[in-house]
Amino acid sequence: MSKAPEIKNRIRALILIDPVTILLSEPDVVVNFLYTRHELEDSRGNSNSWSGRLIRFFNETKIQLVASSEMFIEYYLRRNFAWYNSEIWLQDIPNDVNVVVCLAERDEIVNTSKIEMHLACHNSRVSREVSERITSDGPLIETIIWKDVGHAHCVSNPERWSDIHHALRKIESQTQK
Repeated sequence: MSKAPEIKNRIRALILIDPVTILLSEPDVVVNFLYTRHELEDSRGNSNSWSGRLIRFFNETKIQLVASSEMFIEYYLRRNFAWYNSEIWLQDIPNDVNVVVCLAERDEIVNTSKIEMHLACHNSRVSREVSERITSDGPLIETIIWKDVGHAHCVSNPERWSDIHHALRKIESQTQK
């Protein structure tokens, strides 16, 4: 989170959509974004279906053309980007901040299953600390998983906007209490 106290005290809610900043120190994000295309099987094991391969190809091409191959973005990320300064550490998020993480099940950049496990471990640790009346490191985090979609699919899909809108309304109602 922000190191500046005047900004940190103003943050009451945080919604992370396809968050590349969680577990950024793991090699998955860098490799998937800058270097390779990887084949992932979905939960049903049919990533090699014709439609699955076509959708994955379009998503990867979109990422390649829009972001990872653009000359200045590529130069900056490969040469000047301090990856270690850009990761969000869940324990650094203040306890009074409401957090929602939205993940795409077939994300081409982020390892969704690894982030899901990381969030679940964080939530179980925080729940245990709260039940034992120990000061917890970070808040409980709500997770939204969008099934059968890839990275940034929420940008062009109004159904996903609705999910985000409902999460915002829920946070708003919690902060007004």
